[in-house]
Amino acid sequence: EKITKAKGFASNLVNLTVELDRAAGVANITITGPAKVWFGVGFNASQMADAPWTIVVEGTGQVSEYKLGNHAPGTKLASSLTVEASYVHGDSRTVVLSRPVKGKSPDYYSFDASKDLELPFINAYGSSPQFSYHQSRSSGTIMILPVTGAALLCAEKPPAFGSAKGKFVYQTTDDPHDVGTGAVEFPNHCDPQPRTDLLHMKNPACDVRAYVGGQMACRHMWSLLDADQKIPWADQPNEYHLKFRFWVQPFNESYHTILRDDRWGIASPVEYDVPKCAEGIEGCSKGENGHWVHTIRGTFKRSGRLLAAHFHCHAPTCLEMALYACGPEVKTCNATTGKLLCKENPIYGGSDLHRKADEPGFIAQPPCLWGSDEFGLESPPNVAGLTLHTVKKANATYGHHGEMAWQQMYFF
Repeated sequence: EKITKAKGFASNLVNLTVELDRAAGVANITITGPAKVWFGVGFNASQMADAPWTIVVEGTGQVSEYKLGNHAPGTKLASSLTVEASYVHGDSRTVVLSRPVKGKSPDYYSFDASKDLELPFINAYGSSPQFSYHQSRSSGTIMILPVTGAALLCAEKPPAFGSAKGKFVYQTTDDPHDVGTGAVEFPNHCDPQPRTDLLHMKNPACDVRAYVGGQMACRHMWSLLDADQKIPWADQPNEYHLKFRFWVQPFNESYHTILRDDRWGIASPVEYDVPKCAEGIEGCSKGENGHWVHTIRGTFKRSGRLLAAHFHCHAPTCLEMALYACGPEVKTCNATTGKLLCKENPIYGGSDLHRKADEPGFIAQPPCLWGSDEFGLESPPNVAGLTLHTVKKANATYGHHGEMAWQQMYFF
């Protein structure tokens, strides 16, 4: 049954009330904000880049409508509102407005009492009476619920853990140096065991509802601070230096082999959370030095002859990654039933200052290499038809977001 009358209230930078009358086809909107400067509300939006239909109330009481631009005033629209009342009480101005529930064109938001149960909005106020750059801005949600009867808030059973879809939308703050914008879809997906342990462990990286930080939250100009924190050192960009060493030789078709590259992951598939370990947390155990270690495993199949294995994980979390292979006769492939193909452990610089490139402050992650016996290398293993099993161990004395268990492989 369709909802005929609904009403909602939200308090953010301004106070907002929306009343919808389906039978009369009227939306009543009441907004209260500062009396001496402009304030505004944009509907069905979480940022200016959504280009919402927006009501602007100037410090004089003048009411205007805009289709906002991305960090720009946008386009001023013909009026669709009727000002029913406008008054000042103390430091606050209140306007009572009405308009048809259906917008005049796609540039105007069309209200629907049956669908607008949770309506996102943005709001702001300025530092002058005239509409100009905002002094403060924020976003919120107004719940517009039936005046009589009930609304069905959850129309279906929530998705199982690891199946929810969604995206992260960057919310800018009042800090003038905060210029982040945009959104990113949540792409992570964790397969069930034995492909990876993470879904069984309910690792936060597997589900958008549980995600608390990591690779997905690291985007250009996104500031990962609390809303009330100012961006420090905005005029002092960090500089860092990378050191590379390349060996090259001309390609010889009779001697060199062209390789393929692939990425084998046992996380989501790229990143995952290392929990702060304690007794009773799955995957946690005490290492030889008494520190907590968190272990995940994954099993999969690939094909080709391996030439190089570069296991990608992060300092100071990463302790070890190992790759095992099992024949088709092995039902359960693991570190006990499989043959070790490659194990990589970080080497911390400064242990031998007389050794070339052994420098304090650097960490080496030597890859596994296969090739010709004339160079002292083992013959490239053929993994076609084999089951591969990876074990990743991480320091879990403290928790870490955005850790990886990523195998960057070269093969032919």
